[in-house]
Amino acid sequence: MGMGIDCCAGHKGERGKTVTKLPKKNRKRKHQPKRKFVKDLVVEVMGYTAYERRAMELLRNQRDKRALKFIKQRLGSLQLAKKKREELGAVIMASRH
Repeated sequence: MGMGIDCCAGHKGERGKTVTKLPKKNRKRKHQPKRKFVKDLVVEVMGYTAYERRAMELLRNQRDKRALKFIKQRLGSLQLAKKKREELGAVIMASRH
């Protein structure tokens, strides 16, 4: 089912009215060109975050497994960590050529 959420918090209304959370597949953000553009722009202007810089350093030193564990600790999920590791690895390879 899901946890009940008060949809009208702070307003007078019917008691006990709850809304269930959407399934995870419906909450997932789609791959949108605008999101990718904004993300790339932020990286270009601000640079990489501290954990990304450390992970890239680990990847440069062939510490792939350690980098994965480090990223997983920061992001909280193995799936996201694998995706981020591949992304950072691609950045390193692009900078070498």
